[in-house]
Amino acid sequence: MGKFHLLLTLLLVFCVFQPEAEERDGKTMLVNDVAEELRRVYREDPELSIGARSCVVGDFTWEKSGVGTVFSGYVKEAVERALMQVKEFDLVTVPEDVPRFGKGAADLLGEGAAGSAGMVSGAYRLYGNYRIEENTVVLEMVLHSEVFSRRMAELRVEVPMVRLPRGMRLYPENREVVASVDEELGRIYSGESVFDLFVTTNRGEAGVFREGEYLKLYLLASRDCYVKIYHIDIKGKMSLIFPNRFEGNNFLPGGEVLEFPGKRSPFQFRIVPPFGTEMIKVVAGTGQFSSVEKDFSDLGVATRGLLIEEVEQERAEAMAEGFVHFSIVE
Repeated sequence: MGKFHLLLTLLLVFCVFQPEAEERDGKTMLVNDVAEELRRVYREDPELSIGARSCVVGDFTWEKSGVGTVFSGYVKEAVERALMQVKEFDLVTVPEDVPRFGKGAADLLGEGAAGSAGMVSGAYRLYGNYRIEENTVVLEMVLHSEVFSRRMAELRVEVPMVRLPRGMRLYPENREVVASVDEELGRIYSGESVFDLFVTTNRGEAGVFREGEYLKLYLLASRDCYVKIYHIDIKGKMSLIFPNRFEGNNFLPGGEVLEFPGKRSPFQFRIVPPFGTEMIKVVAGTGQFSSVEKDFSDLGVATRGLLIEEVEQERAEAMAEGFVHFSIVE
């Protein structure tokens, strides 16, 4: 009788908890659905069967904000697993300590120089964004040809929110501040960039970091220039981080990658709370800036007024700007 009660108890536990496990296994569902979408686009487009099949996984951001979240990392892991399951494509793993520029930067450097700079690329790049529709997460992806510089296919996958792990964070912690600062920073330099300036992090253009990890920035310009790098924290407060008291030479040779902080820098950027999305703004000019703000000091809320005077002074010089987000998550 005791054995019967034990067996009945085990069966009840299995019946209660097994549906919950299946209900929450959103990653397996996502992996399978993405894999099926990849097979579909491969079948439908004969061009995909020609040439190399290597594919790099890019960023997956919240809506079209360019901002990564906890869910972004969840999606990226699932997409990489999906690519490993699909024989039609070969996953290219990108080491964290290399620049993760897009195709335009690779074109600027050239294939040989890009390799020398440590850049890793594939024939294709898979990236996208997601949005929330009622109780469903809609993931829209783009398969981009790095060879022909064009979109090859669009993929779409839907995941019911009930299938995601409990407590999964889908939004940036400080999304209202991010939206406001994005709008303001977009107006800091009102003219058009007259040369190319690329900015990324060691986790890509929408990098997601956890406490204790380290942030690196990579800059690349199409011509010789002088640069300023500004950091905007989760509350929208801005400070100049380069040039600084440790590294005063802000000259960036055209076609060369600047790593900041560098391997020989006397400091590194270690990620600490509070959690949320922070931003990097880079301003570049072909002439040296007439003035440089105090480094690592609060310059106030990131608004147009902070840099408009500098831009007016440098208007005679060719200007360019770059902008990247990174998120700090638990």
